[in-house]
Amino acid sequence: MNDSPDADNYNSDEHEAENSQLKPKVSEQLLLDAWPAAVGYLVPARVLCTSPGRAQLADFAARQYPTAEVVGSFLDLHMLQIAAGGEATERPTNLTLRCEPDFTLPNVDVVGLPLSSQGDGELTRDQLQQGFLALRDGGLLLAATDNPRDSWMAEVLQSFGGKVRRHALERGVVYAVHRTGPPPRVRDYRAEFAFRDRERLFTVESRPGVFSHRRIDPGARRLIDAMEIVDGDRVLDIGCGWGAVGLAATARGSKVLVEAIDSHARAVECSQANAERNGAAGRYAARLEAGGQSSAPGSFDVALGNPPYYANFRIAELFTAAAHSALRIGGKLWMVTKFAEWYLDNLPGRFDNVEAREVKGYVVVSARKRRS
Repeated sequence: MNDSPDADNYNSDEHEAENSQLKPKVSEQLLLDAWPAAVGYLVPARVLCTSPGRAQLADFAARQYPTAEVVGSFLDLHMLQIAAGGEATERPTNLTLRCEPDFTLPNVDVVGLPLSSQGDGELTRDQLQQGFLALRDGGLLLAATDNPRDSWMAEVLQSFGGKVRRHALERGVVYAVHRTGPPPRVRDYRAEFAFRDRERLFTVESRPGVFSHRRIDPGARRLIDAMEIVDGDRVLDIGCGWGAVGLAATARGSKVLVEAIDSHARAVECSQANAERNGAAGRYAARLEAGGQSSAPGSFDVALGNPPYYANFRIAELFTAAAHSALRIGGKLWMVTKFAEWYLDNLPGRFDNVEAREVKGYVVVSARKRRS
């Protein structure tokens, strides 16, 4: 439930998996094809894989090496849930699917990273570095991209040390590198910056993969400027990202309580850390949630959201349904968008006092939950 309005950050390709698209994405298929020759006779004890789809690579490794510990790592809980429920057959018992902000399996023998050429370049660098650091000495990192002309990933991998093998194929490129020692340099991809709401200055950090990394999103800014929070309100921030909107809500009164939900593990990590560093830890709770469920339905005074604009408004529907479930009777919904028509057409079915106000290229929509 990432709150990004940018198609770059929230790849709509990922959601095609929901429509019974069982075949692996190109980069994952490249690693499946390359695995036998690249791994050879090695029988790994630990294997770590990511997936842009249904974790087919991790599933293959778990079946190929039944005594190995195999982890399929996801940043987004929604994608993990698709992968977990997407196959007709049961997963191998030695395979664990995890939603985590960082790779947590240490001393890995083989790491498989299928990556998209349309993804976030900084996140790709970060995951390549993390994959390399997860390896034991002598361990093998396999990475693939669906760009047949790619050479950029080779440069990133070469910066870790060791000899990089490049296999150019018709549909992409597969890279292989063994870890022969620590990398010469380990980069920290966290970004620290500040934003202001009224008289309050917030210092925050974000990470690659989280929406609006390194800056406050203009839509979030418009929502913060428009929202009305009364001291003592209980607030639900839906798709919290690194926490800008919810943090601003905590500054509107010393008794404001905020629950922040997002399907992205790094977003939850960053938003909770940002609440703690800005003195709101006791009044701010971030939680990993892909279905829009609040901790106490029917009890919130305010629900806030900055849904993405694509996917035929399916994410907007999820956000508004989550808000309706969470709000008390008379509780207020605030959403920011660039396309108000969908809200004006659909909110009156469940909300009263639906209003849309244009603010500097965005539209802030507000509504109240009706009694029945």
